[in-house]
Amino acid sequence: MGMLLSFIPWFLFWVLLSMRKPEPAALSGFFCTLIFILIEKVKGRSVKILNIGTLVFFLALSVLALFTELEWFGHWVSLWSNLSLTLIALVSIVIGKPFTIQYAKEQAPQEVWNSPKFLRVNYIISWVWFSAFLVNLVPSVSRLLGREIPNSLGLVFSILPFLVAIKFTQWYSHRKDKGPSLGKNKI
Repeated sequence: MGMLLSFIPWFLFWVLLSMRKPEPAALSGFFCTLIFILIEKVKGRSVKILNIGTLVFFLALSVLALFTELEWFGHWVSLWSNLSLTLIALVSIVIGKPFTIQYAKEQAPQEVWNSPKFLRVNYIISWVWFSAFLVNLVPSVSRLLGREIPNSLGLVFSILPFLVAIKFTQWYSHRKDKGPSLGKNKI
């Protein structure tokens, strides 16, 4: 499963959340992620760090959505979701397993997996995704500080960083001067 597919639970969550449906948003994110993990296991692929972090987040969020006051929940959920993605990326880098490497290994020849260049490329791409997630935090943090960002600008902070990270991943993983090929890199 490509990396971009791993974001489907998040996109589904954000769409439902924008419709003011926090419980269905959290539950659909959880079940969508669970289905993706099961598909990966059935296909004999590794369970991805991104999917594990996503599943844990949506499980916790589902419990909160079902058992807490919705007004309180709705006030914090945007920040929590963006912060969770940011932390998943950061933790994967800090523990020495950048989350993009699992996707890259599915497309690159095994003989390059442990090469310093392959690892460096994945660290750089993971840092770019971390940065995109960090930018996504701006509207949530701003809202909590009482400084509402206009919806159009909020969309820019939400969508543009993802598009930049996607394009960067495609471009950087295919550069000729970067060393071993990362494969077709279907993100």
